[in-house]
Amino acid sequence: MNERTAKKPGSTNKHWLALQNQPPEVDSLPHKRSQATLATTRCNHTTTRDSPLTTSSPETLLLYPSPNVLGGIETLIGRESRWLLKAGYRVTLLTTNCSKWRHALPHDLKIIEVSKAFENLGTRTGAQQLCDEIRLREPRFIHAFNVSAGWYAANIAEVFDSRPRVIIGLYNPRVFASRPSNFSGLRAWVFNDHLVRSISPQNRLYIHCEQRDAEHSLFHDRGNILPLPVDALPYKRINRTPVYGKIVSVSRLAPMKEYTLKLPQLAQKLRREGFDVTVKIFGEGPYRETLEEEIRNLSMEPFVEIPGVLPREKFASEMSSAWAFVGMGTAAVEASMCGVPTITAIAHNEHGETYGTLDKLPYGNFGVPNDQLPKTALENELRRILNLSPGEYNTTSEKCRIAGMRYDSEEIMPKIVSLLEEANDTHCWWLHRFAYWLSLTLSRFLHRMR
Repeated sequence: MNERTAKKPGSTNKHWLALQNQPPEVDSLPHKRSQATLATTRCNHTTTRDSPLTTSSPETLLLYPSPNVLGGIETLIGRESRWLLKAGYRVTLLTTNCSKWRHALPHDLKIIEVSKAFENLGTRTGAQQLCDEIRLREPRFIHAFNVSAGWYAANIAEVFDSRPRVIIGLYNPRVFASRPSNFSGLRAWVFNDHLVRSISPQNRLYIHCEQRDAEHSLFHDRGNILPLPVDALPYKRINRTPVYGKIVSVSRLAPMKEYTLKLPQLAQKLRREGFDVTVKIFGEGPYRETLEEEIRNLSMEPFVEIPGVLPREKFASEMSSAWAFVGMGTAAVEASMCGVPTITAIAHNEHGETYGTLDKLPYGNFGVPNDQLPKTALENELRRILNLSPGEYNTTSEKCRIAGMRYDSEEIMPKIVSLLEEANDTHCWWLHRFAYWLSLTLSRFLHRMR
């Protein structure tokens, strides 16, 4: 397997020898420097037709400290790893914990979960020790999926003599927020600012132009826009028989998805206006209890339901009868691919507003706040779609389908592979070190000032 061997002999190597008697799919290793368990490693070494693994296959490391929820980044990791494996790459995911989104990952992906030990990658020495303990295969490429993972990726790259190439996905729309007005957010701002400056613009990746424009206003250089890739194949041959008034939403019922809290009241208002509207809100999360209480208070139980998580294999079937979809992110793109008129909700918006259907948004934006775009209430946009003539409805459906297909993984993933291959390997390592020192010093200074 050409895996990296530990440099320090002793208990770690003995433990790995003991693992020879365990099934090949599951390995485990206790971490010596952390009270947290170093979790487990899952690896299926079998060769399949779709993922031809050979010793010459380039090794790619995906790096992300996941909160262990199935969100947009987790979905992206599943899709990217699946495509890379199919293209002949060997892929390893190094994360904190993926027990709640493991089902979204390909079966032949090597997974290393290290729990809180992930934070040890924050220093050069910690990265060296952790890479030795988990016997991390020397990667050719590292794709980090947020700012902190980018920091850790830079440390891992220094561990190996070949200096793997690093690209950083800056997918959080708030990474480039305005400078803090007080000390509370100063350390995070200094951290983000200097880390991003230490990475070549060629190696930075954004999902939409709003992120890159915000970065450009601070750093005056450019990164690459590559939106979230979506597998369009399951949705290309869907036969739709939409049911008038059936509104569907698929989302985590959690912060950032505040639009879900407006759906019961929206349904009640439209029904009072005479529209035969029903709403199905698929998802789980802390907002579920609030939603259920709101549905009861409005006496909307016959018309608004929360069936729970929608299994991926049933998504197309549910969309085949939907008259309209309300949501954001991956789910909005997939609904559009199915030809459903998709109203794009706005992240963190508490007023139930939208920029309209997906075809009206800039490429790469499927719910990101943008002050340049006109807003309207969700109920106004739904009312407009409910009032469309059959011809107008079909036109809107086709426009959304075309807009969704722009995110087909077969179009986007080759561009990600090209970025990995062409990534600039000359990083400003001295600036990376300075950023680490400055953020720690600033934190200690502020602590003493309290």
